Amino acid sequence: MNSKVTEALYVFIILIFVIVSSWYFGFVNINPIDNFTNYNSGYLLLNGNIPFKDYWVTTGPLLDFLQFLLFKINGINWGSYVLHALILNSLFTIILYFIFRKFDLEQKYSFLYSLSTGLIFYSQVGNPFVDHHSSLFSILSILFLILGINFKQNIYWILVPIFLVLGFLSKQTPSSYFAIIIIFFTIYNFIFFKNYRNLYF
Repeated sequence: MNSKVTEALYVFIILIFVIVSSWYFGFVNINPIDNFTNYNSGYLLLNGNIPFKDYWVTTGPLLDFLQFLLFKINGINWGSYVLHALILNSLFTIILYFIFRKFDLEQKYSFLYSLSTGLIFYSQVGNPFVDHHSSLFSILSILFLILGINFKQNIYWILVPIFLVLGFLSKQTPSSYFAIIIIFFTIYNFIFFKNYRNLYF
């Protein structure tokens, strides 16, 4: 089978499995303490409230705004809430697949690792969760750093701080720990390899 066709088939299978598992577990896993926080915040935003000003935000406001958008588009219901986690989990899994491929990992292993990640990453909570959002964005930021160092393409250097900020706006931990690691390795890369041109990016 053609390599591009195989790749498209793998991506399709990954999406189907991740969407089905995320949707299923979104209606099974409910933690009454944490799972309703972002649901309520999205609803409050929809009613004209402003984070920090009108209601208390425990971590970061990113999930509130994302949930607000989904409520605005799809209505106020649990399906819109589960859809939030489903979209993030699907995007993360597909990006992960292409990052593995960028490192020349065989298609079957890229498929297996990204599919496994997609099935366990967000399925354990099933709906939007600040720790998972922060971890997701932070992991991507460090993977883009590795891609930037290895392939010396400016786009990866630009993506690192974007995803790190998204992680920080979700929850300050673990994103702040990732930021320390990224700063350390970035400085090391610039000094050791005299790669000062990428400092701008």
